[in-house]
Amino acid sequence: MSSTQVLATRRFQAADQEQFARLSGDRNPIHMDQVAARRTQAGAPVVHGMHALLWGLDILSEREPLARQVVTLSCNFTKFMHVGEAVSLSLVSHTDAQIRARLTVDDTTVARFAFGRGTPKSSALSDFSKRAMTEGSSAIDSPASPTLQQMRRLRGQLDVISSSNETARQFPLAASAIAPQRVAALARLSCLVGMVCPGRDSIFSSLQLDFVDENLDQSVISFHVTDVDERFRVVRMSILGAGLSGSLEAFAPKPPVRQTSVSTIAEHVSPTEFAGCRVLIVGGSRGLGELTAKILAVGGAQVVITYVTGRHDAEEVAREINDRGGACQVLEYNVLRPPGDQLSELKHVPSHLYYFATPRIAARKRATFTPQRFEEFNRYYVHGFHALCVALKARSTERLSVFYPSPIFVDRRPFDMTEYLMAKAAAAVLCDELNRSNLGLRITHQRLPQLLTDQTNGIIGAELPSSLAAMLPALRQFHASVQSPESQRR
Repeated sequence: MSSTQVLATRRFQAADQEQFARLSGDRNPIHMDQVAARRTQAGAPVVHGMHALLWGLDILSEREPLARQVVTLSCNFTKFMHVGEAVSLSLVSHTDAQIRARLTVDDTTVARFAFGRGTPKSSALSDFSKRAMTEGSSAIDSPASPTLQQMRRLRGQLDVISSSNETARQFPLAASAIAPQRVAALARLSCLVGMVCPGRDSIFSSLQLDFVDENLDQSVISFHVTDVDERFRVVRMSILGAGLSGSLEAFAPKPPVRQTSVSTIAEHVSPTEFAGCRVLIVGGSRGLGELTAKILAVGGAQVVITYVTGRHDAEEVAREINDRGGACQVLEYNVLRPPGDQLSELKHVPSHLYYFATPRIAARKRATFTPQRFEEFNRYYVHGFHALCVALKARSTERLSVFYPSPIFVDRRPFDMTEYLMAKAAAAVLCDELNRSNLGLRITHQRLPQLLTDQTNGIIGAELPSSLAAMLPALRQFHASVQSPESQRR
């Protein structure tokens, strides 16, 4: 029989994340830390894939006779499930040989899994698991960050039985269908990927498992890395224990983006070339905003950088600048809120505004155009920008010079970015109209190449130019243009 039937829908919340972290031991920041997750490819906290899988298994166990000798489990996680999104479980097909299901968000498939029925397989302990079990199991307090070379040699084991009773209480129907030990072991695979290998910020990709009986009472699950694909950063592992035998794949993250240090920038920037500028950088706690803050501060500007959630990041940027003799302050500012009260902490009205505010750009696409997504971009790139410009001008009679960046690739109209491109086009029109107004604004709508930031860090094989080599001449050109005699007369 083949059909698609929605069985249940659930929104995983922060409390659910915490509960599964206790069960599985997986406290990877990509799941648990909003500030840390925004600097990953996901851009925001994501649901543990194995949590969603076990929830689906629990629902299926109530609706379908899984206890009829399930012998295999396969799963592919294809998209991120962000915390707070509505995740739907659909039954795709069920036959005597197999049950297939999928998880969707906004009608987009984010995971597919299947349970096979048949004759159980036997799986004698392999050489790798015999060696692994002699190495012992230790508590894991924080996610590891091994290099790709280090991953090639990883093997070991994770305790399972100690958490099986609590996991069975959380997923009672699944535990009844496939045994509590297997449910606990599936949860622990999340810990293996998120805390051991590949470790911090990793992405669970897929698994292929046989349900076996001879090691069902084993108190550990053994693992062994079998392959590391350095080009695509894919790690493959074999696992055995607690009634499971098979393999899994995960993506190892690229190292976090670190913008050029103040000391390095000082080798390229004169200490007075931006002197006299009072600068407000919206979105200056990371990425190109962070780099801009460092360049201008090294050049003698007084800098204020804003943050929304990344206060620690902003304070670290300011500390690095101030420790090297620069002048940098931090300000909490949300472009989605009215600017008035938020600007009350500004000690000086800025002479220059740099606008790097942006939501998470990469997103699932379910249609050619999604009005809600378009409005989200508009709130950042159009409404928030306009409100800030008007509010700043209301505080001063001086002209305000504004640097408004957009990536040059918008001219090529990349596929699946309709809403982003439309909002950026609207922002370009707004910049032109504000320049034609009598508000005392001088806006430069700057085209930039695609540079290395948190949002571009996940692009496989991308050779991106040096951010400093691209930003420094752009900033110099901007300052020269707004200080020219012709510009001063406008």
